[in-house]
Amino acid sequence: CPTSNPNNCGCNQVHQSDYRGTLSTTENGHTCKAWTIAKHYPGFGLENNNYCRNPNQAAERAWCFVEDPSVRWDYCDVDVCEEGETMEPSGSPVKKPVGR
Repeated sequence: CPTSNPNNCGCNQVHQSDYRGTLSTTENGHTCKAWTIAKHYPGFGLENNNYCRNPNQAAERAWCFVEDPSVRWDYCDVDVCEEGETMEPSGSPVKKPVGR
């Protein structure tokens, strides 16, 4: 997705590993834990935050470790970027015709 905006969506081609938005709640409503607990992901650009990510493309899409002790991790409901999607100055994603 060369024209995508990783602050708002993640590309399927890379299993949403490009996503850099601030979503920190999973699709099942769990609060994400800070990535500082994930010692086995050094150098993946996780910073000290609890945002949904897919650091090594091992999962199907963006996910996070969660605060709920009965659930270790969960997928996040990150929007999927579509070919030709860019950002308008207002900050809302719009689809531009491909090839124009």
